[in-house]
Amino acid sequence: MSEENKKSFFSRLDSHYAAVEMIRDASKALWIIAALQAVSALIGDKAGLFDAALNAVCAFGIARFRSRIAAGLALALALGTLAFAGYGMAIGGRISGAGALIAVFAVWASARALEATVKIRGPLANKPSRLANDLE
Repeated sequence: MSEENKKSFFSRLDSHYAAVEMIRDASKALWIIAALQAVSALIGDKAGLFDAALNAVCAFGIARFRSRIAAGLALALALGTLAFAGYGMAIGGRISGAGALIAVFAVWASARALEATVKIRGPLANKPSRLANDLE
């Protein structure tokens, strides 16, 4: 995908190459989230290592296999983390604003990964020729 077509993490997925780029970017974001969760778990509560491991496995599945199941699992995990963080903040627990912000970022990245993996298997499944795009 050319630089002028690549807008951002918020752009529309209207081509095969845009979907591939989004899968790549979303899996990188999930790797970063897994690393942040692992560091947070090593500093604080060790139970967070399970979430970090699940995010890392989902990121691998999304990047390597373009798996819709891994993207759906990542979204479910992110929504659960966001709900837990929101509940913890509402009752005045030990959940920080940074944890909630990471959960929001995880929901966005996993939702975009799910959208891209579904579209790449469905309406954008036919990989267009680069030559045909260059002629326009």
